[in-house]
Amino acid sequence: MDNRSDLRLLASLDRALDVYGESMKQVIYSNLETMFGVKRESIIDNPEKFVETLDKIFGSGSGAIKKTILVHMEELTQNPEGVSSTELSNALRDASPDKARNASLKK
Repeated sequence: MDNRSDLRLLASLDRALDVYGESMKQVIYSNLETMFGVKRESIIDNPEKFVETLDKIFGSGSGAIKKTILVHMEELTQNPEGVSSTELSNALRDASPDKARNASLKK
C-alpha cells in the first residue's frame, strides 16, 4: 500500500467495521491474517481473501457486513478526493447474496 487512495479506502473499511465494534473488527483482521497470511494493510491487494474471511466467519450473515462496507465505500467515492471503483468493492459486490440470487433467477 503506497498511495493516499489506498489509505482512504482502508480508513473507510475500518469505519464500516466499527459499526460492529472494535473487537469484531480485530477478530476479522486477525482471522484474515491467520487463515490467509494477509495483513490489514494488504486487503487492497487481496480483496478476495478478505471476502472469503467474512464468509468463513459469518456464513450467510456476511452479506449484511458486506453491504455495510459497500455503503461506506460508496460514500467515499462520492467525495471528490475519494477512490474510484476498486477491486475490493467489486469483490464485495461479486460475493453479495443479491447477485447470487439474481444469477440463479436468470437460469
